[in-house]
Amino acid sequence: MLVLQRTVEVSDEVRAVLIDDDGRVVVAVSGSPLAVVASGATRVDSLDGDAVHALLRLRDGRILCGEQGFHVRDSASLAVGVLPGELATRRPWIYAMAASRDGAVVGIASDEGWVSAYELASGARLARVRAFPDEPGRLADTVWAIAVSPDGARLAAADRDHTRVALVDVGKGELDGTLDGDDEIYCVGWLPDGELIAGGSRGVRRWNLDDRTSRAVLPLADPETPIWTLATAPGGRLACAGADQRLHVGDVEGGAAASAAGHGDIVQAIAWSPDGRLVVTGGDDRTVRIWEVAS
Repeated sequence: MLVLQRTVEVSDEVRAVLIDDDGRVVVAVSGSPLAVVASGATRVDSLDGDAVHALLRLRDGRILCGEQGFHVRDSASLAVGVLPGELATRRPWIYAMAASRDGAVVGIASDEGWVSAYELASGARLARVRAFPDEPGRLADTVWAIAVSPDGARLAAADRDHTRVALVDVGKGELDGTLDGDDEIYCVGWLPDGELIAGGSRGVRRWNLDDRTSRAVLPLADPETPIWTLATAPGGRLACAGADQRLHVGDVEGGAAASAAGHGDIVQAIAWSPDGRLVVTGGDDRTVRIWEVAS
């Protein structure tokens, strides 16, 4: 069962969200500095600093923020901290970020088809690959979404035209093939068992990377529901949302998904709390919504 706890209005469309176990929300709003919603609050407070487009919770609890370059904030005070190596000096235009299971490898999605992997501890760049190079009659695509395999060995990146997923071998620093689905692909994620999941114009699909086949998971009432954003929680639970303006939560191994309405426009951002009890969603309706997920 999904219970809507709070709805918070923000200044513009929501691009990324994070939520703590106590319900505090950090939100990236289009073209604006980072904002925070305190636990139990229905008011948003803006922080000083540059605009933020992407958010990533690091293993130690700190928050990595990105738009044109990176900065990091303390998990409790949200004060700006120091990043090591190239993470402190490079200024790519960042659309999305993800990390390996142990947090050691961070993946970055940027414009003109580039994806990069960084070692968090040293800030060293491990790989930089043009996932979607120029093709005859087609310019290189912006990378719209990214996921890092649990062991940090692979990146998966979805392009702006939503038709392909590129796989990148981090160790070799080169492409490892492309997944071409029958439907459009909007978001990607990785399961603990090493299989890839992708949300698109026909719900959520699970990819076996050995034979490059896929199958539908998390059955929805409308199997044609376009899914724009997804997030996994420990134990195999998946939360996703998109064009139908609803939150869907279920088990990727099977069974019906719980679903709840709330937003008034496309949902673009979603995240679990670390303890798997709460989900936060943000959308083009300029709201952030905090949900309790009953086990």
